[in-house]
Amino acid sequence: MLDVAAVAECLIAPFGFDRPLQQALVLLVALHDLGKISESFRRMLREEVPQTLRHWELTEILLFELDPLLAARLGGDPWHRQTLYAAVAGHHGRPPKRALGGLANAGRRPRDYR
Repeated sequence: MLDVAAVAECLIAPFGFDRPLQQALVLLVALHDLGKISESFRRMLREEVPQTLRHWELTEILLFELDPLLAARLGGDPWHRQTLYAAVAGHHGRPPKRALGGLANAGRRPRDYR
């Protein structure tokens, strides 16, 4: 994840984004596969045991749970951060299902996730 973030930082540097925006983007890229740190993901790799939640679903859940910590780095309001979390979690081309309720609810403000 850190390698991907380092490459992203190099790729977005020429765009001249303000430093806080650049740092926020790199942080989100770094966290894009956060769900892969789960025991269920490691068990799937080691023992070929199917996961109940896929790593991108776990990523979204973890990002929502970490929002109080991430808010200081990302800024903005909770709804915009949650939309970014859903986009990050959906980077494999699958719409998020849990926190925002999938594509059908993507334009509506989510209920408090907690």
